[in-house]
Amino acid sequence: MKKISSFLLAFLVLFSSCKSAVIYTHEQVMNTINTKQELINRFGLPTNKSNDQNLEQWIYDYGTVNRTSTYVTPVTTNATATYNSYSNNVNVNATTTGGNAFSSTSSYKKYAKFLLKGDSVVRWESVGINEEVIDKKQRRKNIWYPALFGVAALITYLILDEAAFQRSLDQDDYDYWND
Repeated sequence: MKKISSFLLAFLVLFSSCKSAVIYTHEQVMNTINTKQELINRFGLPTNKSNDQNLEQWIYDYGTVNRTSTYVTPVTTNATATYNSYSNNVNVNATTTGGNAFSSTSSYKKYAKFLLKGDSVVRWESVGINEEVIDKKQRRKNIWYPALFGVAALITYLILDEAAFQRSLDQDDYDYWND
């Protein structure tokens, strides 16, 4: 039984080692842009252009991402009540302390920046954007194949375990009647 379990585990590991779904990384895609025309074809016209001596800088601005998190301490109220049975009065004293709010904001700009010398791209820089090319079919395979192999291995293990249990019961029954 242990040999079968080891075989199933090895089979699962072997077939669940998936191929990467990334066809081209972000860096590979950005490095393929070598001319001004390829840059325009990929990103369109820039948001901002500037010239410095013989270099031209094109910036594609994709906005600013802001993330704000707020924490508010709870409001607390303390109340005390006293009852005077002689005058049949109830006195209630309540004090409330207000909560405090703390918030923090983080932000960064999303952009792609290219330096051009004449008609060719000299250097690029990007923050917050991802141009990688992904094979969607391969990504689905990477999710489904290991899951299906895992289920098949579990079902096979349960069937073999049940068969071993039945053999054990049959052997016990045989030993009982043939002693």
